[in-house]
Amino acid sequence: MRRLSKDFKLTVANAGLSRLGTSAFDLMILWIVLEVTGSPLLAGLGEGLLSLPLFFSFLFGAVIDKSRRKKRIALASGALRAASLLGVMWAAFIGSRIALVIAIYSAALIIGLTSDVLNSIRTSWTKEFLGEEQYKTGSSLSSAVSSAFDAAGYGLAGLMVTQGYEISFLTLLSVFIVALAPLSAIRESDVQLKRSSPLESMREGIAFIRAHRVVTEAMVVAVVVNMVFGMSGVMIAALVQQSLRLPAVYMSLLIVAIMGGGVLGSGLASKIKGGLGKISFASTTVAGFSSLMVGFSGSVLADAAAALVMGLSIGVLSVALMTAFIKIIPYEMMARVQGAFNTFTLSVTFFSGAVGGALITLAGAKGSFLIVGGLVILSSTLWLAFKELARLTV
Repeated sequence: MRRLSKDFKLTVANAGLSRLGTSAFDLMILWIVLEVTGSPLLAGLGEGLLSLPLFFSFLFGAVIDKSRRKKRIALASGALRAASLLGVMWAAFIGSRIALVIAIYSAALIIGLTSDVLNSIRTSWTKEFLGEEQYKTGSSLSSAVSSAFDAAGYGLAGLMVTQGYEISFLTLLSVFIVALAPLSAIRESDVQLKRSSPLESMREGIAFIRAHRVVTEAMVVAVVVNMVFGMSGVMIAALVQQSLRLPAVYMSLLIVAIMGGGVLGSGLASKIKGGLGKISFASTTVAGFSSLMVGFSGSVLADAAAALVMGLSIGVLSVALMTAFIKIIPYEMMARVQGAFNTFTLSVTFFSGAVGGALITLAGAKGSFLIVGGLVILSSTLWLAFKELARLTV
């Protein structure tokens, strides 16, 4: 098998640096808003705002698929997300709690929007820069790097918030600026695409999805999985801050354990072969039981072990799904189908943060892990119902 191209590696590097910044910001939203307001619901809502722009992903994908120069859009998006943190730094400097929460919410919307655009572009580039025999290897590398940088971002956030808000957001600004370097070095091909309006492009995307039942099945599974796992961030923040009454570094410990498991799972997944249904059913079931373990545990170290297992199963699942996705979607449809997934599946994360906050209010931090674990185990039965999706081999 030929070596992975330089442009694909640069795409992965940009994805990793982007995840470093966005994961740190994600955790900082939860901790700072919870610390400032004392409300898990407002903290979950703030995190959910990162996902709100995903409602428009299908439109973005329609435009990006028809763009011959995606690099310019990517660079502009990267610069905009860095600039969004200037308002947060100003609010932190003047010491106004209300201004700080408003600025964080505003930055969350912008960072969510630019992440959505960048994800769609990187999805198209992945199809462009990889040969068919490289899909699993490339997916494994991409997932492992993203998980590793996610872990680093979450770990960084726990340390940064102890140094002051201004230093924290200045560090994030630097990360987003550095992430522009790999983008600048990418040399995309001058792909000839059929010209059409965004509306016509959206119609083509809808027609493709309707004609391929396997894509629809995958979207339904993703809706369920993203809803239940989208609650985990605010649940962990509440567990550490309000239930265990420990400092932010322990929140980072739990999330780093999940991400570290994700790195291991992503590496392991490159060597796992078989039907997507069996692999995904096993991974989802293990993740559900890991959540139950956190609910029953009385030790943060036991919680970390359960989080590691949960991350490992998620890493295997992510690579399996990504490999199948790249296989079945043609290049000229990649951004639109990715956009449809974001709009109709990942956008539920906007609600999941607030739902998670409400769940904590009703059942407590430990109780919420028990409920979510049960829901994840139930969701694994979807792999038995969706025959076409389950039959795919990876």
